[in-house]
Amino acid sequence: PPMRGEIDAKVKLAVRRDFDSAFACNGNGLCHHYSVDEAMCPSYKATGDPALSPRGRVDLLRSWLSDQGSDPGFEDEVAANLHQCLSCSACTGRCPVEVNIPELKSRFFEDYHSRNRRPVSHHLMSHFEELAVLAARIPRLARVGLKPAERLLGLVDLPVPSGIRVPNLPTFTGQTGLDIVLVPDVFTSALEPETLTQAVLVLQSLGYATAVSKFVGSGKFDHVKGRRTRFAKAVARQADLIGSITATGAVPVVVEPAVALLHRHEYPALMASYPSAEVASLAEVILERAGELVLVGSGQSVLLLGHCTERATEPALAAGWTAVLRAVGYEVQAPEVGCCGMAGVFGHEANNQKMSKDLWDLSWAP
Repeated sequence: PPMRGEIDAKVKLAVRRDFDSAFACNGNGLCHHYSVDEAMCPSYKATGDPALSPRGRVDLLRSWLSDQGSDPGFEDEVAANLHQCLSCSACTGRCPVEVNIPELKSRFFEDYHSRNRRPVSHHLMSHFEELAVLAARIPRLARVGLKPAERLLGLVDLPVPSGIRVPNLPTFTGQTGLDIVLVPDVFTSALEPETLTQAVLVLQSLGYATAVSKFVGSGKFDHVKGRRTRFAKAVARQADLIGSITATGAVPVVVEPAVALLHRHEYPALMASYPSAEVASLAEVILERAGELVLVGSGQSVLLLGHCTERATEPALAAGWTAVLRAVGYEVQAPEVGCCGMAGVFGHEANNQKMSKDLWDLSWAP
């Protein structure tokens, strides 16, 4: 068989740039990590199949790129493989050469679906964030329509708006004099709005003049499924929102880790000028005034199970939550833990239920 260099040489330089991390893999095999408490790589751990590891996937992708469409069935095999990727980004943070399977997957599906029809669910789920925010205003109706929507979309256990009425929060309208503007996501806008309320109260208790901006969809689903034109529009809208906040002298803060990390990774990867350095995490701004925190823990012990993508790609941010809890008097246990099996939409897709549950049983269940 031909050597890897001969296969790679068939791929045009411009294409290699688009799929650069696929060609960066040096075969070190750290993605075949045996510990269930290591974040990388969930699909490999759940199945033991080397083809479902980052190394296996980049081998497939390089072969697909060199194939140049001579075997139409082969790209269907690659698609089936990548559908089993959780897009958790653990590989990006833990691989020594930062192989980025979620980005490669996104680029692959953009190309693949230029020739192959997308499921109807992709078109509908692209609007999930906005629909969830709308449903939060009519939670009873949302609950009635939930099961039919799940059957239509091939999903299970979709989250529903809490229905909890939250107090009116100070709104950002472009005014000056604010220290922090919280940028709400679908979770804090629709599914768990009480989290946003509590974040405002904590920041105000620390003396920060705080307000909440309008909701702008993150576009995360579009990135995962390779709808990159739509994702680019979401990135541009986010950039405009962040720019409008920083122009007033305030610091934009995102609460939900999965969305906050888009500002640090996926957004600037698509838009080089994206103002990612201007966006802070909630833990960061709390720790800036840690001396103002009230002791409430009284030495009680808490178990902190960190967000897997945050722990894998931004360990300092993950450690920030340990520091916050300790600052208010808790003794914190923050053990290494693997994947819980959800990874955004992955754990809600009916076809992924076995892998999702197997992953839960490996590490989080105990």
